[in-house]
Amino acid sequence: MLLYNITRNNKMVKYALPTEPLPTVYKIDLDTTDHDEVDLGPSYKEVPTCKYGSVNLKKYESFKIARSNIKLNNQEALAIQQLTQWLDNIDINLNSMNIQLLVDVVNYLHSFFIYGCQKDRQDSIDRVMYRCMLKYFKNDKDILNVVLKSCERLIKKSTKLSRRVAKVRNFLDMAA
Repeated sequence: MLLYNITRNNKMVKYALPTEPLPTVYKIDLDTTDHDEVDLGPSYKEVPTCKYGSVNLKKYESFKIARSNIKLNNQEALAIQQLTQWLDNIDINLNSMNIQLLVDVVNYLHSFFIYGCQKDRQDSIDRVMYRCMLKYFKNDKDILNVVLKSCERLIKKSTKLSRRVAKVRNFLDMAA
């Protein structure tokens, strides 16, 4: 089946329907989904491609928003994975209420999250920081917030230039 579109010059342009199967990202298997499971945080998902057959999906705003949300969730999942690997080696009892550990983690997260707008980056940093650092602050969010406010001057936030340099470095690493 072919689709036709008439342009302004009264010429007919034919579009072929995609022949490849629907990407697995768009398929939801309801039988294997358990709603009683505990939320383990974001999980890594495959980022959908921009083309489906001969149609460029980047021109649709909803696709761009969904794709950027998947990328941000993947970035969060990767940050949580790397931080938990690193923090597993650090004793909770010896480093309880350790301000320097909190500053190091938040500085790492500011340098790690380079994609997205400032609000999305800050939300991701807060989610990952709370998830990884609550156990070091007696599982109390209020204590963690107070300590974070008190050491705010020690936190080095990323700049636009540092994020661009990191993006270029990531691109060159992928190309090599």
